[in-house]
Amino acid sequence: MPPAGTLQPASSPTSALPASAPPTRTPADALRRSSKDAYSPSSRTTALHRRLRYHFRGHASKGAKTMGGKRKRPSGWTSFGFVVLVLVYQRAYSFYTTIPMDYQAALGFSSAAAWIVLVVLARLGRKRVELAFACSLALLLAAFGTQEAYVVLFVRGIESSALLLTSSTLFSFGFALYCLLWLLVFQKKPLRTTLICLSGSSALSSAIACLPPLALGLSSSGSAAAFAIRIAAVAASFWCLRQELRLDPAAHEPHGEQPAPAREVWNAIKLVAVAAFAARFVQGLLVINEAGYREYGAYALLVASPLVSAAVIVLARRLGSRSGLVASFYWMLATCSIVVLLVVAAVSDSSISFLWVLLFAVYAQVDVAFMGILASIRPVFGAQHLPLVCLLFCAKDLLFALGRVLRDFVDAPAGCLICVIVLLGTAVFEFVVYLLQTLKNSPESDEPSSIPAALCSSIVSRYDLTPREGEVLYALLQGRSYTNIGHRLFISKSTVKTHANHIYAKMGVGTRDELIDLLDPAERDRTA
Repeated sequence: MPPAGTLQPASSPTSALPASAPPTRTPADALRRSSKDAYSPSSRTTALHRRLRYHFRGHASKGAKTMGGKRKRPSGWTSFGFVVLVLVYQRAYSFYTTIPMDYQAALGFSSAAAWIVLVVLARLGRKRVELAFACSLALLLAAFGTQEAYVVLFVRGIESSALLLTSSTLFSFGFALYCLLWLLVFQKKPLRTTLICLSGSSALSSAIACLPPLALGLSSSGSAAAFAIRIAAVAASFWCLRQELRLDPAAHEPHGEQPAPAREVWNAIKLVAVAAFAARFVQGLLVINEAGYREYGAYALLVASPLVSAAVIVLARRLGSRSGLVASFYWMLATCSIVVLLVVAAVSDSSISFLWVLLFAVYAQVDVAFMGILASIRPVFGAQHLPLVCLLFCAKDLLFALGRVLRDFVDAPAGCLICVIVLLGTAVFEFVVYLLQTLKNSPESDEPSSIPAALCSSIVSRYDLTPREGEVLYALLQGRSYTNIGHRLFISKSTVKTHANHIYAKMGVGTRDELIDLLDPAERDRTA
């Protein structure tokens, strides 16, 4: 999403117009064909399209690159410092121990408890970034150290459930703070940049989790070296996090615009959130071949995750900078993952059950979509909505833990049937709701848009509009409603109103009709 610019005083409307005299023939009759059509958006914008061609024909090439003017410089490599540490943590147990995956239920419940604690702290207004950074680093280092102690004792034939529970609890609280801090970082970035960074980090995380044990072996010396690599990865990730947090301290302060209500935020992100909930529940309930998971699951993850992440990055780079397109891509990514999970769950007990290897890459992409859509909340809706974010993370982890517990009470066929029902219902929900929203927010006019983006970009540069205001102006000149603009740009209706008021103030008008009259020389001459 493009960053908001600085509001500057608007110049005089007449001085901002081109110096050259407009043509004598004007299409004003198209604006006023009848008393009924004189004030309709379609008729007024049709005439406005013609006037814009006269006014800005010589300046169209200046703004041809983007609607908002200058492109944002690409992020540095520190933006890829986020590591899916839960994958690294779980893979250490699968490589160096033979304990069942039941410990993941305790991990899920403790993680849900951690997010509840963060909800309480958010309600109390405790938002000290430096303290959260130090606590997260200390908790995660302690968690990995306790895990390594458990692994060493396990190799010697001693299983300490106390160490296992302590390590899981420490990791859950540390990782929750870690995710929250990286959300602060990604909130400063455009949505497309966040998507690329998260996808790249997902592929790097699979390499950090799987490559050291495979390359160094499972001996005691190899285990010690792999542990050192895990600690180094945590340290490097926190160094990147520290650098990103230092880039723009003011970016972590609340925006000045009126934030959207939590209900409006939920309506915008619910499709991705519901898909993530379903995927996590299935991840906990679906029975997989644990022997295969330990033997060749790492190889599958090393191959599948980078390939899928690379495909996502390639597609993301082809997207425009409009936040609405990126938000739709998040929905597509989550929905396609649900469909793949549905196929895997349906054939899990058949001769082609090797498809379960796709689960690793699929779960990772669901997490990418979930993390990315939550990172877009503050720049899109004007506030962090920390309680809502924490509750969504809590619900996701709680559903995973419930799936793990439920797996002990049902057999494998029944568990697969439940997974198929949940995934099928989720897929139907995703497609139906998305189509209904698309139809509801379709353009009010059947006339195709004829206003070039380059012409609107010239207006943006002449009146010192911000990139986001340029996108809103482009939609306003097409005759779209505030609701339709919010749906297309993935911003709230109240935010659209705020941007429209800023545009009107800079251009010296009060309404959309006055904006059209300002750009129509015939109307301006009559009022003069």
